[in-house]
Amino acid sequence: MNRRIISLILLPAFALGAVCQVNTERLRRDDLREGFGGRLEAGLAFAAGNAEFSRYRLGTRLDWLRGGSLVFLSGSLQRERSGDSEVSHKGFSHLRAMLGRRRPLGTELFLQEEFSEQHNLKERRLAGLGLRWAPFSGARDTDRAEPDGPRLEAWIGGGLMWEREVLDAPGSGERGRSDLLRSTSYLNLRWRLRNTLLSSVTYFQVDVTHFADYRVLNESSLELALGEHLRLSITLDYRNDSEPAAGLARGDLEIVNGLAYQF
Repeated sequence: MNRRIISLILLPAFALGAVCQVNTERLRRDDLREGFGGRLEAGLAFAAGNAEFSRYRLGTRLDWLRGGSLVFLSGSLQRERSGDSEVSHKGFSHLRAMLGRRRPLGTELFLQEEFSEQHNLKERRLAGLGLRWAPFSGARDTDRAEPDGPRLEAWIGGGLMWEREVLDAPGSGERGRSDLLRSTSYLNLRWRLRNTLLSSVTYFQVDVTHFADYRVLNESSLELALGEHLRLSITLDYRNDSEPAAGLARGDLEIVNGLAYQF
């Protein structure tokens, strides 16, 4: 089978996963400088021949850091078409304020909005607050370069969030809306060894008035440095929604291989 694929890709520092639950731990950075900062990102890919598709992604990030306090805004928009059909159209924005990020126990507040036509999600809005604990002194969110030698880092977080979802009912033209209070908790583990980084983030979110309504997300990745600038990554995403939107499966599994050039 002959295929001709031409692609131009600018890899973002963060990715928009399958919407309905997003790994916001990937938005954290430990290489920031005091004051304001930001970045703009864009990606484009297309294929022609036996497989035809086009995809673009736009992303932005703004940061304000002062002492042990950080406020950042991150956003992403992605659209994909295959032939004359739209495969995916989704967007995401996240605003977070972090207080005490250089202490073992910190406080966080966040706002989030997203949509995904692929998952029949017209709108999802979140507003929440929580605590973030670093049980190891070396695992605090500080502004430092990558450490030398083996290192195990861990973060544990928990809190409450208000959630509003507006879902499309396939084929009916109707929309379903829900407003509820969820607990949210996560465990973030990261192990560094020379040119290898192994990480795993697990989220658990549950409706505090209806425990049968819960969501689980695990994202695990292995990153290998192939020289000074080139990195190889393998990422596994698993998501489970106990009460998904009509017509959708409870679980999603995705494995992604990638290359990144860092300078």
